[in-house]
Amino acid sequence: MNFHMICSTWVNADDEKVLDVLRASEHWLSVEEIATKTGLSHAKIERTLKLLKQQMDMHESRKNFYNGALHQTKRKADTTMKKALIVYGGWEGHDPKGVADVFTELLEAENFEVTLSDTLDAFLGDLTQYNLIVPIWTMGELSWEAEQNVCKAVASGVGIAGCHGGMCDAFRTSTEWQFMTGSQWVAHPGGDTVTYKVYIKKSAASDIIADLEDFEVTSEQYYIHVDPAVNVLATTRFVLNNGSHISNGEVEVPVVYTKRWGKGKVFYNSLGHNHYIFDIPEAKELMRRGFLYAAK
Repeated sequence: MNFHMICSTWVNADDEKVLDVLRASEHWLSVEEIATKTGLSHAKIERTLKLLKQQMDMHESRKNFYNGALHQTKRKADTTMKKALIVYGGWEGHDPKGVADVFTELLEAENFEVTLSDTLDAFLGDLTQYNLIVPIWTMGELSWEAEQNVCKAVASGVGIAGCHGGMCDAFRTSTEWQFMTGSQWVAHPGGDTVTYKVYIKKSAASDIIADLEDFEVTSEQYYIHVDPAVNVLATTRFVLNNGSHISNGEVEVPVVYTKRWGKGKVFYNSLGHNHYIFDIPEAKELMRRGFLYAAK
């Protein structure tokens, strides 16, 4: 269990001592055992354990809710399998294989036939046979021929959907790719341990965010340069952290958006530093809905 992700809203120094002991243990400890290891009073330990149980129950309830929604909204009438191409690789720090496995499971549950490829040569073939392209490739070099082939396929109606650096820090020298996908990563102040809130933009008209609420994430907070044409569905606020950017004050940056490229639909979610992010029910549900939105 990722205690930090679940408990980030209430942990203090004493709570952290309890959580550290639980993380290090192979089994659940009694109050007496925790007291021996931490030196804390029984009352403080019992308070922490009570809060932990409440947060774990809430986390499980949210997960069950969104898993139930996933099954309830599967297409009933259309039994024809759609085709998705997942191309994964690049910088290993973004866990491309782990993310590809999560996305494969999501797509197959939605009746997609998934083709997996770990080479950028996959972008040189006939991409119009697919309903959806899912890039998971950070900091790569894309040939001009492959870039043009993907852009033309999306313009013809093939959808493209992705997350984090796997789509919008994929190819830093490929400006047509960036034009099509709608943004480019430039920074993540604070590294990968920042706890921040994702705000669902209630005023946006999109089924992708219907019934979803704001939620917290502990990960990289992506500062992206964005195409003004995108339809923003969720945002995050950058507080005054260390760095030269703080002289601009607090700013709001998109986390989730859609856009069009010719006849094709584009979906992007800046969450996805590794596959564990999709243990958060809202993050996973956003990707599922984004895939269904983008697929032709």
